[in-house]
Amino acid sequence: MTLKVGSFTGTIPAGLFQPGAVPGSLILRPGIVINGVSFVNVTITPTGANQYSFSAEIVTTPATANPVPVTLTIGDDSGTTSITVNIHGT
Repeated sequence: MTLKVGSFTGTIPAGLFQPGAVPGSLILRPGIVINGVSFVNVTITPTGANQYSFSAEIVTTPATANPVPVTLTIGDDSGTTSITVNIHGT
C-alpha cells in the first residue's frame, strides 16, 4: 500500500497490518515510522461489498498547506482526493 499526502510518499508493507476489532478490518501495528514520518491510528474498515474506508494520522514536520492532495494505492487500485488537515505547531 502506498500513501501519498502532499509531497510525502510512503509505502506500507502488508506485513505491518494486523486484524482490527471490526470483522474484516485491518490496523497498522503501533510505532511504525516510514521515511521519517510516524503513522498513528491507521485503519482500513469494510463499509460494504468491496468497499472500505481508510483513515490515518501521520506526524510529520514538513510544512503542509491546505487543501492537501491524498492518494492511496493498493495493488493496481488507486484513488485521489483533497483533504483539509489539522496542522499543529511543535
